[in-house]
Amino acid sequence: MLDSIPSSRINAAIDPRRLTVRELHQQFVRGQLRILIGNGISIGSGLPPWDELNEGLLKQLIESDARSQNQWATLLMAQLPQLTQSLYAILGREGAADFVKLAKPKEFLRNVASALYRGTEVASLPLTRAHFQLGSMSAGAPLATTNFDPLVELAIATLRGDPGHWSAYRSEASDSTRFSHDQIEHLHGWLDPGGKSGGHLVLTEGDYFELARNEDHPANKRLRLLFEKPGAALVVGMSMADVNIRRLLYLLSKKPLTKDSAVYLVVKQRDPLIDSYTREYWSERKLHLVFVEEYEELPGLLRDIQWGAPSPGELPGPTAGIVACGTARGGARPSGSGFPGEAFGRRG
Repeated sequence: MLDSIPSSRINAAIDPRRLTVRELHQQFVRGQLRILIGNGISIGSGLPPWDELNEGLLKQLIESDARSQNQWATLLMAQLPQLTQSLYAILGREGAADFVKLAKPKEFLRNVASALYRGTEVASLPLTRAHFQLGSMSAGAPLATTNFDPLVELAIATLRGDPGHWSAYRSEASDSTRFSHDQIEHLHGWLDPGGKSGGHLVLTEGDYFELARNEDHPANKRLRLLFEKPGAALVVGMSMADVNIRRLLYLLSKKPLTKDSAVYLVVKQRDPLIDSYTREYWSERKLHLVFVEEYEELPGLLRDIQWGAPSPGELPGPTAGIVACGTARGGARPSGSGFPGEAFGRRG
């Protein structure tokens, strides 16, 4: 169902998105498309959004303190949900992680991993069609992410028939002026189940302060390069409220994009009037909004960007997610999976 929504229904006369898809497809064919991936891609696999992750960290901290104070643990545990929400309201969504880190610094990364993965090991993490579609596109478009999880590299490795070596398909932010293919670059580092971390980890509000203070931080340099190189940068899995989108807007305000580059942000439709206003406002700054009615449209939208939107009556391009879901990870092949072709490639 996820891969059958957008492409066959797009009509240029009523949906301006078709022109955007055509432009992004041409950038992909020319090898000038770069993709930045945010937290929204991981939520489909059951990983918590930022607010829920922070509340989970606070809950773990309070539970740990309660166990060490047996005389009031029983009373406290009954009030745990209310206490967690009240403390989160006081600290705010940006300060909660710092609070937990200051309270238990040695256990912090392990606690974050516990709240993020909830005991699930890498091999059991559920991959969505969006992950497989992004993994398929990695051969032709460099991928970068601000996420900590290994879902996209696991999808790439699975499509390559090499799921046991998924960690070989990721890299940390570097000082290079080039981007690599067939892997994903973690601009903010990574954190695996069990608490093992790597790269330049940017997690707490304090980490973001350091990032803002240091323009030469690898994550900042790579983000600027991602947006400034000729071609287009496509941002998926982020909302306009995301702190990383605010960083993007700040960068664009300091140094506008050249005529050879543009940024596209996939967002969900809200109010038609507001959507129209924001589209026009940001397009003047070369930030183009690509609206979808539902987030489930994303895999099909990405597929059309990779292969080109089909003409009316034509079958969509090959669907990497269906092939991978049905074979590489040993699951049952979903219905409607009879699309031909390779997992990696382009359609002219």
